[in-house]
Amino acid sequence: MTNPPDKVAWRRSPDELRAAFEIQRQALAASCASFDSGNKWEAIRLAATVHTLVHDQGKSYKSILTQMGIRGSLRFLSSGRVPERSELGAFKPLVVLQIHANGTAEYLPKFENYNPRPHINVQFHDWWEDERIFRDSQFVLSRKRLVFELRNKEGGAHLSSVIDDPSYVQFSRTSRTFVGAGSDLKPVFQSDLASMRQIAWELTKTLEHL
Repeated sequence: MTNPPDKVAWRRSPDELRAAFEIQRQALAASCASFDSGNKWEAIRLAATVHTLVHDQGKSYKSILTQMGIRGSLRFLSSGRVPERSELGAFKPLVVLQIHANGTAEYLPKFENYNPRPHINVQFHDWWEDERIFRDSQFVLSRKRLVFELRNKEGGAHLSSVIDDPSYVQFSRTSRTFVGAGSDLKPVFQSDLASMRQIAWELTKTLEHL
């Protein structure tokens, strides 16, 4: 009897990588549709899918786009970013606040609408790490940090007992926006979830011709 080899490895073929890419693209579309039907918790699954598609970590963890050899050549759609000038106030450039007739309000992804700043196509690092998609005084977030918090802390891949990124806490757990009248003012939350949906929309547009 021959002993089995100590280590068996399988290198994915281009066809396997393409199939894996299509699965993740379908997962992205399905979660987007579910989010739009009212299931805002889908934002955590969107974060996990976006992470799988685009994020590299060291030498051993490579995104699907990197394994396909295309991430570096792609230009990613940026539909909003915090202005570079030092302006006062909280900026959430990927979302819009919608106030309903019944007096309630919610944050919604902007999609292609409500954009005082033009859409631009940028290199991956600019889109993922450099551009700010939230700022409130000293608190700032990039797309990468939002995806990481939703995936690693909020249940996309792991649920943490403590959320310790102060900028994400400011973004997701505090509010400067209130609706109502008199003593019945209520804060409006979930701009983090709507921002994640907008990031998924940007990525969908980036990948639509592949």
